[in-house]
Amino acid sequence: MVKNSDNVLFDSFKSGEVDIGDLSKAENSYAAGQVGHILQERISTEGEGGYSNPANRTESAFGKAHNTALSKEGSIVTSMLGKPYSPRTETQNVVPNSANTAYQYNVTVSYGSVVYQYSHSMQGSFYTGDDGKVRIDTSKPFGLGGTVLKNVKRIK
Repeated sequence: MVKNSDNVLFDSFKSGEVDIGDLSKAENSYAAGQVGHILQERISTEGEGGYSNPANRTESAFGKAHNTALSKEGSIVTSMLGKPYSPRTETQNVVPNSANTAYQYNVTVSYGSVVYQYSHSMQGSFYTGDDGKVRIDTSKPFGLGGTVLKNVKRIK
């Protein structure tokens, strides 16, 4: 467990850390969805020894487990709010700092008619594409962590 870590956004599949600071900034239904997501990822990790074996914490294993976890998350959030199930969708707007080394993600997460918004930090390198959009420079190392900057708020 960590609290408000710049290296963990809700949780880290690779290290197993869970950021209770991020979870505490979310409404109950969203936080419950995240906890369900985290547990489902761990339960769904394939390979001998499952998630408890660090050798199974690969990008491929994460991709499979994460997709299953997204569905579980949507089920929990919508069930708690008495809404019909709808899969999670997400949009993000990247706002880099002047040095293009740290940035803020403004995130909108939807489960059908239920919509949440929050912002989080992240470290990385960026460039502006021909279309004017800021993009992560994936040829350089960047953090997959971050921390929730403001409360996760339900807007619909």
